[in-house]
Amino acid sequence: MTSAQTILIRVTAPDGAIVHINPQYITKMYSTKEAMAQGPNKYVTTGANCVITMADTKFVSTKETCDYVMSLIGKKR
Repeated sequence: MTSAQTILIRVTAPDGAIVHINPQYITKMYSTKEAMAQGPNKYVTTGANCVITMADTKFVSTKETCDYVMSLIGKKR
């Protein structure tokens, strides 16, 4: 008998909501202008530091930095 286990990482949306994401479905991540101290975000909500694009083309904005999200993914492997 085999057991399949789904590993999720926990991130925080800019509004404070907790979001659980399956790292297997992440296709791209990028830092926002706000996170890089290049002014306010123009296309992403204020307070977002990282935008994660999912395989279904939806995206998740997080308060955490992309480096922090990558560290979470590394810990789950």
